[in-house]
Amino acid sequence: MAPEHPFFLLLRSRRAWYRRQSFALYLRYAHVLAVLLALTGPALAERPEVLAAPILHFWRAPGDPVANAGWAFAWLACVYVWVRVHRPFVAGGALAGFARSLPGAVRAGPLVDAAMLLVSLQVFLVPVGLAAWTVARGGGGDVLFAAQALLLAVLTLGVARLAMGGAGRLAWVLHGASFAALCCGSGPVSISIAAVVTGAVVTRMLASAHTVLRAGRVQATGRSANGASALFLLRLQCIVLARRHLHATLPRLALAVGIIAASLWMVFGVGKLAESSAFVKVGCWLAIAVMSGFYYLFWTTRQPLQPFLASLPRGAMRMALSEHLLVLGASGLLFSGAWAACLMQPAHGDLVAAQLLRHGAAALAVLPLLGLPLIQRHQDGMLIKVAVLVASFLLL
Repeated sequence: MAPEHPFFLLLRSRRAWYRRQSFALYLRYAHVLAVLLALTGPALAERPEVLAAPILHFWRAPGDPVANAGWAFAWLACVYVWVRVHRPFVAGGALAGFARSLPGAVRAGPLVDAAMLLVSLQVFLVPVGLAAWTVARGGGGDVLFAAQALLLAVLTLGVARLAMGGAGRLAWVLHGASFAALCCGSGPVSISIAAVVTGAVVTRMLASAHTVLRAGRVQATGRSANGASALFLLRLQCIVLARRHLHATLPRLALAVGIIAASLWMVFGVGKLAESSAFVKVGCWLAIAVMSGFYYLFWTTRQPLQPFLASLPRGAMRMALSEHLLVLGASGLLFSGAWAACLMQPAHGDLVAAQLLRHGAAALAVLPLLGLPLIQRHQDGMLIKVAVLVASFLLL
């Protein structure tokens, strides 16, 4: 194809859009990424093959189905979350929707979508290359490992395509069956057959156009002209989290629950009763730091609706209040569950529960400050959040 072919023209514009939007996303979390790199950089420099651990597991010890399922699920979950985070950038934005209506773009559109999906997955070439280098240095792999690696590669493309949307239930069922075949390790022949069948389905999925991201539609509910009720707005926020930001909602909730559980385990499991107040306080502040990330999700979703909200009586204020109520309510439920778990402990449970009640209430009082529009709009909002958290932790 000539360089002026619609495929190359659309691909160049879409790649430029993807680079700009991805760089803006990484720049916002530059402080967090720098801290993670400082903590994990020395270990990765010493043992870079750690990045390829999910792939190398099938080379070292592929006999345990539970371990196979754990490593394969971790790899595919990373792929799914990565594509879901970059899905608006892969889709191309409003310009891609206009480009699909141009003459000559009807045939090139699905090919450009597939190419952009592969562009978004290029970061996973690093662990794949490390795995290939490690296996080659160790004497190579057998036929079973080659079949499992092929099936894992096919599942990676399939899960990435499923993360973009537009696939039916049959595709999910087929990918689940292939995942089971990969985990069981029944034999190279059956795994190869599963890879070929799944690969044919994935190729057909890639040849079809992705589902274009659309703005959500809200049905008329018969409310009064004074605006939507608080219950309706809370329900709308839950729908936004479940349908638009599920890839960010579930990890945040799991991390917040894990932080609280780890702090209570240090008190009751390890026996750090003398330092229980410190562990509970640190757990509460880290939990609200994680939960405050929901404010940014709501803020980015609300930006296209600003003209509509401005036309409603106190529309922007009602929407912001519903966001605060939802985040505070979810955080309160998290602390309430931890408080009930403390009361169930046979020894010193009431003492730790009282500490959790005190520190949890103080943390919930700080949480609305982390959702201020100034913090969400500022390019160094993450750094401001850290400053507010540290100052409130020391003062309260």
